[in-house]
Amino acid sequence: MNFGSNMKRTLANLLPNPIIECIFRIQAAGIHLENFSQRPPILIYQMGKVGSSSVYNSVKNAGSSGGVYQIHFLNKENLEQISKTYFDQSTTLTPKHIFFSRVLQKKIASHPEAAWKIITIVRDPIGRVISDFFENPGIHARNLVGIDGRIDIDGAKAYLQKRFADFRESEDYVCNWFDREMKPTFGIDVFAYDFPHSDGYQIITENTISLLILRMEDLSRTFETAIMQFLHLPKAVSLSKANVGDTKEYATQYKGIQKTILLPENVCRRIYDTKYAKHFYDQTTREQFTEKWSTNRSNTSI
Repeated sequence: MNFGSNMKRTLANLLPNPIIECIFRIQAAGIHLENFSQRPPILIYQMGKVGSSSVYNSVKNAGSSGGVYQIHFLNKENLEQISKTYFDQSTTLTPKHIFFSRVLQKKIASHPEAAWKIITIVRDPIGRVISDFFENPGIHARNLVGIDGRIDIDGAKAYLQKRFADFRESEDYVCNWFDREMKPTFGIDVFAYDFPHSDGYQIITENTISLLILRMEDLSRTFETAIMQFLHLPKAVSLSKANVGDTKEYATQYKGIQKTILLPENVCRRIYDTKYAKHFYDQTTREQFTEKWSTNRSNTSI
């Protein structure tokens, strides 16, 4: 049992949101004191619900000389939009990564010479959306969350099915994350580099920036090798699991949706025929994803 982690979670549940957010602001302010030119940081910079907490904890345990920061947004427009979303949800705690992103955004602009090391992660887009819904149900559909915190499972299934049916590549968060976040912030166009599907990870270097792209479905197979190569570590660092949906309070409902939600095959094919999906996943894997989400799985294990 991770006593420290459990204690932090208990204190967070006892303290009101404004106090917790004040603590986050103080922690973020400490980033201003960091000398990124002498001690380059490592950014775990990716869309949400792709296994980044596990990667973040593992990289921190590797003993980096610089800071390690876990964030989802650095693009000014996107950061302002998500900040407003949390502000409008007055009962929802603004997460720590938002406060860190605001400071890091300024540090990046003022330290273009810094040797940035960035780790990003990709995931099956359908699986990511389902995971994100259960992690943030109040943001997606507050009316589906009961006073006891449990989610209306039939309502959730209907909500997700409609969301996937209404999928538009040009508007989708996952499909556009790299073009709307990574490219304008660091100037790296990941789609200009062929992704090695069989390897399951990729290292891209441009000027002073080094970028490691990990595929979530392959983390257990590739993480140790990829991190050793990327950070030039003398020994392997094991992947520690954190923020895993299957172990959270909503685990039973989450697993239930994973096993029973059924999507039309043409909807799945539209999602897996996108630039994002075809870049990071080969045709065989995309066919497997399509079969997984469009076939009755109620009597099978996932």
